[in-house]
Amino acid sequence: MLGEKLKKIKSILLVDDDPITNFINHNLIKRLSIAETIAVKHNGYEALQYIETQSGPDKYPDLIFLDINMPVMNGFEFLETFQNTTLPEKEKIKIIILSSSISPKDLKKIKFFNVELISKPLKSQDLLSIINKIYP
Repeated sequence: MLGEKLKKIKSILLVDDDPITNFINHNLIKRLSIAETIAVKHNGYEALQYIETQSGPDKYPDLIFLDINMPVMNGFEFLETFQNTTLPEKEKIKIIILSSSISPKDLKKIKFFNVELISKPLKSQDLLSIINKIYP
């Protein structure tokens, strides 16, 4: 799987308050060369501001890796606010929870929001599997 040719997507948004996690994930995505651009935001509020300031649906991130536990606006608050936005074509933005939480409460919320969960840290095989599944 690691040697196969993948479709390069337009944009990935990493949303996590941990700079080391962002650094590692950014470098992995860059090394695998699967996205034209990679943006990093440190909480849900920054991520929403970033998405809303993009000039139209063709500029929105294709894929968001979202942490749960962050200051200002956590991942669940982001998901709830995002679902209530009026962004055109927001359903084309794929959101993956990237978290180390195994709390039953968090797992129930993840199921409620109907998003996929991947355990931290992001690994090559997880990333490649997601890209192949979402963007065949």
